Amino acid sequence: MNQIKLTQKAVFLLVLFSLVLGIGSCMKEEEAPQRTVAQYVQDLNQFITSEKAVVAACVIGYNKGDFKFASAKNFTAYTTGYVKVLDAALPLVSKPNVTIAEIVKSQQTFSKPGELFLNNVFISDRRPLNELIVTCEALNTATPVGTGAGKVTQEVKTAFTAEITKAKTWRDASTTIERHVVEAVKKLDGSKKTFEASIGK
Repeated sequence: MNQIKLTQKAVFLLVLFSLVLGIGSCMKEEEAPQRTVAQYVQDLNQFITSEKAVVAACVIGYNKGDFKFASAKNFTAYTTGYVKVLDAALPLVSKPNVTIAEIVKSQQTFSKPGELFLNNVFISDRRPLNELIVTCEALNTATPVGTGAGKVTQEVKTAFTAEITKAKTWRDASTTIERHVVEAVKKLDGSKKTFEASIGK
């Protein structure tokens, strides 16, 4: 009987404790300071300044932060499109009596143009891989198929061409990170050595 009473008491205390925690949590949420219009304005200004600097520094290339070659035809459209919506929101920074709703609405216009631009910006440096690809392509092109000196079999050439194509895929992918670049360079370099060793003497 005593054990039942103790169990009931434990359950009661547990429920009470949970209620106290819940009330305390609600009070904390209610006490949390609301962000001011000035803070929204400051964040907006910092974001616009930062993003415009990123776009201004962006060039077509293979370095981190460069616009990818595979989408070079879209470079002007995507960069100017993003800057256009950023500039359109800039007057809100100095507008008297600007509202939070106006700022939030302007931020929503950044989404599509920003996505188009950023999805075509490299997140890692692919220059070592690109340089090796250029070297391998030149070697592959300069080496004819055949059985004599300075030539390779069609099988060897086909295999080397396939490895170069794989390396290009890694080079051009938006999701490629530094580790992938290192791995792709190592693999392509190995294929290059195998190809060179197969050239007729």
